[in-house]
Amino acid sequence: MPYTAHGVVINAKRNVTAIFRLENGERIRFIGELFGHAVDFACSNASMTYESRTQIFTASKFTCELTNDTVKFTMSDGGPTFQGLLDWVSIECVTRGGLGTWEASD
Repeated sequence: MPYTAHGVVINAKRNVTAIFRLENGERIRFIGELFGHAVDFACSNASMTYESRTQIFTASKFTCELTNDTVKFTMSDGGPTFQGLLDWVSIECVTRGGLGTWEASD
């Protein structure tokens, strides 16, 4: 049964930070880097779909799809996905790969 976590995603100068609260109340964060240029963006209403905590922490590679009003991250190897509406309209639509790590958040 898939779970849903809610949080935020921010990209500034290709540095991505995402913070989510899992179903059990635990906060986690993803710190990553986009490969190639992408405009800065913020998504304060992101949702992540995942199967288990283990599934989240084993994923590191991702694809980011940025449209004019949405962003979607798909983690490789069957990892979770997270997405949401952008807080402001993007001036470019791009798909970029990236790499990052998950960790427990204080």
